[in-house]
Amino acid sequence: VNMSCGATTSVFIHYLCSLPVRVSDPIKIKNLFPDQASALSDLHSAIGAHQHVLFSAPTGAGKTVMAAHLLESASDPSGTFHSQIKQALNKDPHSPLKTAFVVDRTVLIAQTIEQFQDAGLDFGVIQADHPLAAPEKPLQICSIQTLTRRNNRTDLGSVLNDFDLTVID
Repeated sequence: VNMSCGATTSVFIHYLCSLPVRVSDPIKIKNLFPDQASALSDLHSAIGAHQHVLFSAPTGAGKTVMAAHLLESASDPSGTFHSQIKQALNKDPHSPLKTAFVVDRTVLIAQTIEQFQDAGLDFGVIQADHPLAAPEKPLQICSIQTLTRRNNRTDLGSVLNDFDLTVID
């Protein structure tokens, strides 16, 4: 999925399963520009058809806002998207979907916190000494540096295996 124009940054969306997930949940689109709503719809469809999805959009296009909308639908245990990912993972479909939103800069953690709070998402933050640390919550905003240093693991892939769904910004 690509919103193209100018310089781009990427969000990599990955869920750890071997079966494709079919998405039929309606996307709750509020406060999105038409291009964002269209891109989010395309992204939702792509995740339903592929195990790994790369979403690319220009700086300032609202990738974090779109990710918040996507994660809102993924976090709803009664929703089809959530249940199908859990089924593909051979996990209890009623259990929370453990999700990591990974960023590489402190300023992006602050931006993501603000966007996720605006979207009404319940989350914790994995970053050294962060006041919003709440490891019991299924949605985590993660510092990539903290993730790779936890449990003395230097391989990011092994760290991300702890999550059902991973978004890398």
